[in-house]
Amino acid sequence: MHGIEDSTFSPPCVEKFEAKATICNGQSKPLKVVCVGSDGHRCPQMVKGKDDLRGDAVTEQLFTILNELLRHDPTAARRSLLVRTYRVVPLSPFSGIMQFVDNTSQFKELLVNEAAVGPGELKALHERYRPHDVKQWEIRTGAFQKAKPISKKMQYLSLHWHRFQPVFRYFVLERWPDLISWHTQGPWR
Repeated sequence: MHGIEDSTFSPPCVEKFEAKATICNGQSKPLKVVCVGSDGHRCPQMVKGKDDLRGDAVTEQLFTILNELLRHDPTAARRSLLVRTYRVVPLSPFSGIMQFVDNTSQFKELLVNEAAVGPGELKALHERYRPHDVKQWEIRTGAFQKAKPISKKMQYLSLHWHRFQPVFRYFVLERWPDLISWHTQGPWR
């Protein structure tokens, strides 16, 4: 590793962006772009507009500090406990760039994926484990219409929420059926 005093070290810089970009799922429809460094390294990034990433950046800084504390704690270090972090660079109160993390899914896709399920794809958790529950879009339509006063939204939810039960535990149990597999292959790996 080059030190600061090493005048021959030249950190890589942005050489170009690949011509192809992809629109990702999400409320703000972020754009996935690939930056190519002068060292040839490809860095997928997500460019977000209409979204304030300053809170995300502070959260990631907090996780970085937490990881330092975990590294210095003998019990946590022995168990290799860490929080996976990613880079966030706010550009303004309304936009920013985030490191793109491969092999991830949005909670909504896992729980209530409304897209057509293709061959070999599993149905969303609600379809597999609670197929007779009220559908997510019914809850959303009935409770979260903008014109409804908050009292009507709360009334709707109190009447129908019991028909839309939690299923996220099945996501965990499918991937890590016991504590040993959770510890050795958990989400921090």
